[in-house]
Amino acid sequence: MLLQSLKYICFNKEIIVAIYFPFILSSCAFLPPPKHCVKDGKQYCVIDDGIMSANWYNYFNRGISCMEGGCFEEAIDDFYSAIKEREKDTYSPLQMYGLRYLTNYYFPHREAGISFYMLGQFEAAMKELKISLSHEESAKSRYYLNLTQKKIWEKQGIKGTLPNITLNQLKQGIIQTNLDPVTISGVADDPWLISDININDKKVFIEKAEKRIFFTHSMRLNQGKHNVNVIARSLAGKESNLHFKILVDRKGPGIVIKSIHPEKGISILLTDETDIQHFSVNDKEVDFKKSKQVELFIPYPPHLSRLIFVAKDSLNNSTFAIFSEEMLNFKSHLLANALQYSQQQYDDNPLVLSKSKNLDIKTTGFQDFNTVYLKKINIDYAVYSKYPIQSFTLNNLYSNIGNTGRFLFSSDTIALAPGKNKIVLSATNIKNQQVNKKLIIERKIPEINLVKHRCVLSIISEEKTDQSILFYNYFIPLLKKRKRFQILFQSSAPTEKTKFLYIDIYESRFGTEISMTVGNKSQTYIENKINAFSNKKGKDMFDELSKHLCNILHEKYPMVQTSISDITQNTFIAKTSKTKQLQLHWPLLIFSETDKKWNQITGKSWGCNLIKETEAEIVEINKNTFQGKCLKDFQLLKIKKLGVITQ
Repeated sequence: MLLQSLKYICFNKEIIVAIYFPFILSSCAFLPPPKHCVKDGKQYCVIDDGIMSANWYNYFNRGISCMEGGCFEEAIDDFYSAIKEREKDTYSPLQMYGLRYLTNYYFPHREAGISFYMLGQFEAAMKELKISLSHEESAKSRYYLNLTQKKIWEKQGIKGTLPNITLNQLKQGIIQTNLDPVTISGVADDPWLISDININDKKVFIEKAEKRIFFTHSMRLNQGKHNVNVIARSLAGKESNLHFKILVDRKGPGIVIKSIHPEKGISILLTDETDIQHFSVNDKEVDFKKSKQVELFIPYPPHLSRLIFVAKDSLNNSTFAIFSEEMLNFKSHLLANALQYSQQQYDDNPLVLSKSKNLDIKTTGFQDFNTVYLKKINIDYAVYSKYPIQSFTLNNLYSNIGNTGRFLFSSDTIALAPGKNKIVLSATNIKNQQVNKKLIIERKIPEINLVKHRCVLSIISEEKTDQSILFYNYFIPLLKKRKRFQILFQSSAPTEKTKFLYIDIYESRFGTEISMTVGNKSQTYIENKINAFSNKKGKDMFDELSKHLCNILHEKYPMVQTSISDITQNTFIAKTSKTKQLQLHWPLLIFSETDKKWNQITGKSWGCNLIKETEAEIVEINKNTFQGKCLKDFQLLKIKKLGVITQ
């Protein structure tokens, strides 16, 4: 067990060194009597650092050593001796005892419970583990509490029942969505406590085993159908599987003009992965039976000038299309004669397009270069061809357009990376003629979303070992990727608003525990404690712990961005569903909108820049709202459409 007794703490050029004075400490502390514990030729039941400290710490430290050697009865004796002098399990870094800085990592009840578990005394183990959890929450206690409960049920002959899994939005074995990422949510129930939930082999974080677990899990899924498997396990060892499909549809309905006839009208085919809910022509809604594929005839206008089609599916994906006389050459004999052909004749004869193009792609409202502020953008497009269209791709992703005609209208939602994004639309017809349309869409980041406006997190680690370096190689990139915090290290100069993340890594024969606290420089105020435990070894263990701790840290400090209301001179009210994670005096930024972008034809928003106006803080937290106050005098009422975001 790696327990450091002597601490060296560096903040910039300030160095605090704990000094050992044996003649002082000997008057208030003494080494407990030695115990005999040898394994594989190595002596255990010894004090780790060999330096005296408080009696309770020496007993606890030596008990840990006994556990490493497998001398569990001797370990329990030491833990109980420690408890007599200091009762409560606790963790908080950088506590001063006498003239020494000690990591206040002290869990005699928990370690006694684990020792009882290893001896097969499960009732005693259960008692000590529950006491430990009543003092201080820890993942290691939860892990061994679950193992202990399972052993007790096995002794009692309890076999358990199959867990029940219920998913939200699941209908007839499928979930339909257009969200990105896709979030799966539901509940798992079992009277013998749900201990594990896995979704497509990804473990869902469960803080503790309970009879009912509400869970959510996010996945990045492309357009199309995906197989998903949810597994729920109980502490009694029973397992249930729920297999279902997720249909991801972020495309608007396809609008295909199959034929044009002066008497019969215009034949239109609507297609979509989900049911088509709405179709209008020039703002007039057309009645039809809702289905994934709909065939319609609309009257042929006596003076074809422009028809505006709008189609929407059950997920509210929409396609905006303009069909105008510019698409046709009215002087062609084809319009006078070919439009009266049968469908087969229509398919076999070319349609003359304007500007004599055999095949063309147009996007609605986009130029060759476009600027947006959104993470994803909706593109409406049209394909025109003299001959029936055979295939269409957008950024090399194939679209199933079925048996199409000469005019195809649809839309797609594209995820954008920061900076310039190249978009390529390609189409071919039955004559193997091909056309490409290229766009550049530049995605700008709104100012207030830049990482320079996030709170500063300074990472403090007491020692550098091979294991700690391996952990940081996983953990730090995850933190930076989420862009929630500005990351500093011990050598960086902190600011007044800097939060300090203290990290301690404890290894033993039973696994690895990583404990974190968030607080100020002196740790006189601790905001949050986070920890994780794994009995695995190697890189997989550090990968698992890093992801787990990173997720918890972001849950504790969520990004909340919302509009504000009830404005007075320098106070306001903001609504959010995340008030449970907010804290008083949490720093805020007030922002306003500028440089709005939108599609000039469809009217769809492309976002806007959000610029900082002033700083504020949370002064009151209610159920679904919080009150903020500007740190400086600022006339909020002078600016329209203000918003707020957590730093």
